[in-house]
Amino acid sequence: MNFLQILLPTFFGLAILSMLLYIPRIKYFFSTFHKVPKFNNSKRNKFAIIIPARNESGTIEHLLGSFKYQTYPKEFYKVFVVVADPQDPTCEYVKTNYPDMTVLVKTDQTCKGDVLDYAVTEINKTDFQLDAYIIIDADNLLDPNYLTEMNNAMASGKDVILPHKRIKNAFDGNKKSHSVFAFCSGLMNAMNDDLGNIYRDENGIPDNLCGQGMLVKKRVLDDFGGWKFHTIVEDNELKVMCILHGYTTMYYPYAIIYAEEPVQFKQTVIRRIRWLTGAMQCMSMYTKTVKKMIHTKGQPTNKGAWEYVYIIWPIVLYGVSAFICLLIGLIGAIVLGANNDPLWYWGLIDALVILAVSYLGLMAYTGLAVKATMDSYSRLTKGERLAIMLYNPIYLVGYLNAFFIGYFNKNNTKWTHIKRINYEENGEIYGNTEKTNSK
Repeated sequence: MNFLQILLPTFFGLAILSMLLYIPRIKYFFSTFHKVPKFNNSKRNKFAIIIPARNESGTIEHLLGSFKYQTYPKEFYKVFVVVADPQDPTCEYVKTNYPDMTVLVKTDQTCKGDVLDYAVTEINKTDFQLDAYIIIDADNLLDPNYLTEMNNAMASGKDVILPHKRIKNAFDGNKKSHSVFAFCSGLMNAMNDDLGNIYRDENGIPDNLCGQGMLVKKRVLDDFGGWKFHTIVEDNELKVMCILHGYTTMYYPYAIIYAEEPVQFKQTVIRRIRWLTGAMQCMSMYTKTVKKMIHTKGQPTNKGAWEYVYIIWPIVLYGVSAFICLLIGLIGAIVLGANNDPLWYWGLIDALVILAVSYLGLMAYTGLAVKATMDSYSRLTKGERLAIMLYNPIYLVGYLNAFFIGYFNKNNTKWTHIKRINYEENGEIYGNTEKTNSK
């Protein structure tokens, strides 16, 4: 029997094994459209809002402007903008237009964690008696009810709270910010939150954390003596701390921010490599410790620890298996074809089937993610949505490449700046302050 004739059975065997191992994660998808509990809070908590703004003078004015529309009383929050250069135009802009906001300068910034730790330290020197910190990226925009809903979410008692992230590019009056790369990048928010964190919240598993718009209770950082998470994905490191120390998390889709996505392909590659490099840094630092929690004698299995250690490996197994089988099929077809062996077509058939199975599976995953975040994607044309459906499976394969780069490049701590879009405000985001759950 030609070895190419057993290639497909081998591939399908490994694919089935991967899917069986991935069943615990597939279960998360069934919670995607569950209604998230809504809270009302009679207490008005005080927030210290931290905005890391290194080289962000070209975009931060839109974020600062969105505070004008907040329905939450101004006396219950203070805004702290952190720059890297005292000559940054942001300093003068804030001083002139927002004198009630505070600009902090930290010149030796090596990662976002450095910025946050410095800000927390400086805030604690003031007489502002806060209840929680909120971290907002300079390229974000805030829904008018964002702070009100984050305050409502605190009635849940959770220690770390995540908002719903709409795609800012979809609401941009400048259509140049529309690109298939940007909208495929934005799907990762839905994949983390709607296709993952809703189930995690229902089952007491710490969420996958994203720092954009994230709330962290003051007592959490007090326990650590500040923001002591200094990998290049500080939010991922905070998730590990939640696993290790039992802090609780929640995804709250009623609080909405608008997250900017990079338009150019190269920028999406830089960001994905940074994410996966940081994830590998965290895994190398904490996996042994987390693994000890999985089967503590006399205790039930720690679901958060189990997920952190094992959940990624079925995906890696499938990706590597598919790539190797595809490569063998193509090489076999070329070699046999060059020798006029009539069985060369088996290699071509193997390769096409492997590609089709992988592509259609990722397309179905894409469709579910798009459906989960239609509050952004419904604004796109049918042609744009079709382009996302067709291209995103290819885009997702790029994460496998980023995974291996991150795995072998864990010592890279470079904090790379991502190019921003030229956002044009059209007033639509602030035209209606009555928002509903995005579900």
